[in-house]
Amino acid sequence: MSIWTHIAGIIRIDHIPIHRPQLSEEEVRRLVQVYSPMGSEGGLDIAITKTQVLTRSGGPMDWGFISIAGDLRDFDTDNLPDIETWLKHISDTFYDQLPPILIRQAIILVEVENGPSMTVTYDHDIPGWKYEPRKTS
Repeated sequence: MSIWTHIAGIIRIDHIPIHRPQLSEEEVRRLVQVYSPMGSEGGLDIAITKTQVLTRSGGPMDWGFISIAGDLRDFDTDNLPDIETWLKHISDTFYDQLPPILIRQAIILVEVENGPSMTVTYDHDIPGWKYEPRKTS
């Protein structure tokens, strides 16, 4: 019997300073896809949306967001550390850019069928990923 893990979430990228070349959606996609979790029938759908909200003075306030969704077959509780490795890679890789790319906010829901569920969040005021178990009925 297959175990499925359902994942859905969004990562909001804060502005990328204008005194550097702007990353394209494809460059951000390449950074995010490294270590992306995989099930036996494939991986997650990752979409990059560049919104480029500008301030009144014309500078960027918000670069855009990354949406994540997917159902990973044969990905069970033993594989959950793969999600932590992937998310740490994303934040570390973004931070290592010069100047750093800032994650403003993120929330990702992870539900393992017949297993634990968790909510993963990121808040720029307290950098780092927070993993909290979710109560299931």
